[in-house]
Amino acid sequence: MTTAVAQPRPSVMPRVRPVLPAERPATPAPQRTQKQEGKWFLNALSVILLGYAVFGTWFAYLGFPPVYVSEMVLALGVLTVFRYPGMLGAMVRAPLFPLLTAFVVWNAACMIPYLPEYGIDSLRDGAMWGYSAFALIVYGVLTRTPEATGKFIGRFRGFNVVYGVLISVGLALAFSGAPIRYPIARTSDTGAFLGGFLSYFLLNGGPQSLIVLYFLPAVYGLSASRAAGLATTSAVLSATLLGRRRGRALFVSVVLAAGLVVITIVSGLTDSGGRNVLANFRSVAEAAKASPLESESSDGTARWRLSWWTMIIDDTLYGPYFWTGRGYGENIAVVYGFESPKVERAERPLRSPHSGHVNYLARSGVPGAIFWVTLQLVWAGQVLVRVFRSRAKASAEWSARFAFLLCFWLAIMTNAAFGVYLENPVGGVWSWTVFGVGLASIHTFDAEMHGKRMARA
Repeated sequence: MTTAVAQPRPSVMPRVRPVLPAERPATPAPQRTQKQEGKWFLNALSVILLGYAVFGTWFAYLGFPPVYVSEMVLALGVLTVFRYPGMLGAMVRAPLFPLLTAFVVWNAACMIPYLPEYGIDSLRDGAMWGYSAFALIVYGVLTRTPEATGKFIGRFRGFNVVYGVLISVGLALAFSGAPIRYPIARTSDTGAFLGGFLSYFLLNGGPQSLIVLYFLPAVYGLSASRAAGLATTSAVLSATLLGRRRGRALFVSVVLAAGLVVITIVSGLTDSGGRNVLANFRSVAEAAKASPLESESSDGTARWRLSWWTMIIDDTLYGPYFWTGRGYGENIAVVYGFESPKVERAERPLRSPHSGHVNYLARSGVPGAIFWVTLQLVWAGQVLVRVFRSRAKASAEWSARFAFLLCFWLAIMTNAAFGVYLENPVGGVWSWTVFGVGLASIHTFDAEMHGKRMARA
């Protein structure tokens, strides 16, 4: 009997759970920075803004008449809008767009009937509201990317240094009688730019040595023009009140005041330097106490301006030009007897009553002046609201940006009240650019706050 041999059991290998390789921490994909659309326009705009601030009207007349650098950059802006079709829709949705549209339409209605008769003169007189196209284009470009507005305002840190160096060197060459010199902006315009740039320094910071660069321009503007003194002072005082850098503001005030005292002593209380500064502010105070037309302290320029303004007010508020004014094209200086009709075009005859605000009244009537004043005050009110709203949200950066724009706007409007500023590219392009940056800041800040509310929800 055979016995069955048990088959050997196959060896079973122990089960080993495979060890998976350790997972590497996921690295976030590099985020592509969004390309800034319209950067060529912003760069070109920055160049002409700085050129206007330093070189004034000389820079404004660069180009091929009647096409100058402002028209060239504006054409580049229009091409930018057509290059990015979505930009046009953003412009239509801009804050204050309905009010701005009403303002432009009314002024265009006051200009178009005079185009056949006066031609290029109508377009030139209408440039002060035609430059509003810069505001919308700037808004359209800056709102394409969330960080564009802050970056553009940040350019003023560089503007401050370049402007301070160029204007100081130009003034030093002019005052020293050096054979080599270059043109610089007018004294009144210098006051507006100085007020704006100092406001940025007080609110957003910058190198302390900057105040040394601004000393000579401050004396240049304050000693020769009451409008410059008012523009600079109003902006600096507003920046002091709205800002948090009280120590920096005190430092600026002490340095400027000390410098003016030194100049007054060195000049021996002559008719130049520091004495003119004191005389300018004293004349403003005296004019506020009495009627400037009857005050003995008013000089010939003040009497001439106020006489012209009184005639315009009589013709618009109480006369036949209430609704549409005298339109754009006719030389109102000749109409009112303040300019000879025989002056040749090449001599650049006087055409403005030395006040942009009164000029709107004269050329577009009481409705046009109301549109202008309402548009500016509503813009300023919206920016001021954002100053306090951003402060309440603990956003010091946005608060400083809005306060800077408001102070710069105040300097521009103050200077425009006493000179031919809005009517030429030097003030016109600057004022509407500040306006457009303000609109873009309002949009960007509101969108940022809305995004934070949605994230918390």
